[in-house]
Amino acid sequence: AIDRDMKVVQVTSAIPGEGKTTTAANLAVVLAQADLRVLVLDADLRKPMVHEVFGVATTRGLVDVLVGRPVEEVVHRVTDHLDVIAAGRIPVNPSEMLSSRRMGEVLADLRRRYDFIVVDSAPVLPVSDAAALSRHVDGTLVVVQAGRAKVPEVRQAIERLDRVQAPLVGIVLNRVKGAARSAYGYGYGYGP
Repeated sequence: AIDRDMKVVQVTSAIPGEGKTTTAANLAVVLAQADLRVLVLDADLRKPMVHEVFGVATTRGLVDVLVGRPVEEVVHRVTDHLDVIAAGRIPVNPSEMLSSRRMGEVLADLRRRYDFIVVDSAPVLPVSDAAALSRHVDGTLVVVQAGRAKVPEVRQAIERLDRVQAPLVGIVLNRVKGAARSAYGYGYGYGP
């Protein structure tokens, strides 16, 4: 993000269950602890989980804003620096909603209100939602749980994101344990 603004970051994964929502929530909390105004936006319109992590209601959310409800009516204040917008009701056409011009307008409005927006989106391989949403974000992080997603699945997810020119900024490898660290090269070349 040296050459461009990195204000809206999408967090996704290759397959379900790799910890993308937890990673998105933790990233948002750390940014908020740095006294930045942060919004967590649940754009996983198929199996939303952000509301469970932060304990907010799901009766209203992003889907409501996309069909015309004011943003102010769906924002949940979690701390002085951290807000959450849940997904809201599950729509019949998630990919179309996320790729819409209206989604771009909503994010443009939110950019003016927050220092950072962390967007939790659906996994890449089962559905096209993350690829559709990628046109509206500044960067995409792919979460990979060690030992869960296979290398071909991760490669395929990255290729799908590349095909739509998603702004991939990195991969977060989580749940790396003991011996697995050496397999990924961690712990070498640093320190004594």
